[in-house]
Amino acid sequence: MKSASVRAALRFTSFGSGKSHLPDDACKDAFRLFWWVPRNKGINLGDEISPLVLSHVSGRKVVRGSPKDCDGIAIGSVFNPAMADRRKRTGPLFVWGSGTGKPMPCAMRQMSVTISALRGPLTAGQIEGCPDVPFGDPGLFVREIWPGPPPPPRGPSEPGSA
Repeated sequence: MKSASVRAALRFTSFGSGKSHLPDDACKDAFRLFWWVPRNKGINLGDEISPLVLSHVSGRKVVRGSPKDCDGIAIGSVFNPAMADRRKRTGPLFVWGSGTGKPMPCAMRQMSVTISALRGPLTAGQIEGCPDVPFGDPGLFVREIWPGPPPPPRGPSEPGSA
């Protein structure tokens, strides 16, 4: 039996690009996922693993979409009500485990959004009329992709530890 988080991920990816999630067509159309990329070209781990985790859990190809044309958002503090404004979207924004980086009160009635999961109750509390959804960060699935133990921490004198 699949966990609630996996069921939420499958539900999440079933809507992107207008396709239903069936095993035979799961990879035909790419899911356009938005994730944040730092302006300094650095790396933000949560955002970098977002497409990998979503592709792993859903079995679907994932490509980067812009905030305006993406099918959905997942790992990271990328939930912004402006992305889901019903006046600007052609289809709903699908949310799987995202949170907000700062308070952004909003109302469900003003958004075109389908929420499969949110990062936690603080994010849910900012959304007036928020449905009862599971909480959790999809980044927890990274252990299924990289099952080995984490590397030991580098000491201050080792190269690359800065």
